[in-house]
Amino acid sequence: MTALITALCIVMIVMAVVLVVLVLMQSGNEDGLSGAIAGSGDSYFGKNKGKTADRILSKVTTVLSIIFVLLVLFVYIVRMRQSDDTLDTASDPTPAVTETATAEETPATAEETPAENAGETESDTADPEN
Repeated sequence: MTALITALCIVMIVMAVVLVVLVLMQSGNEDGLSGAIAGSGDSYFGKNKGKTADRILSKVTTVLSIIFVLLVLFVYIVRMRQSDDTLDTASDPTPAVTETATAEETPATAEETPAENAGETESDTADPEN
């Protein structure tokens, strides 16, 4: 499931970049007050010149924005369910019993019990082949 989320996150990043580019490609309403006073584009063809590309870009931007929002919500819901599942398993009422060795069960080493090594000399412990 994490591979799916990773792939969807990559798709969301690409979609975000595409949306930014699409918004920047659209022309704004630059006519404003100066266009109204000057009377530019009074004819039908003058008003609609170049509007078809803007309309297409606007529709594509709207559709991609809706898909992007739905994708973000889907990834959010899936991640929340995964975190709930993780919390459910972490708060399991019957935890696994771990065995720990107490001090009485651990074997003693040579450093801890000098009484056992009292009969051996230093040369016996240093070179076991002799």
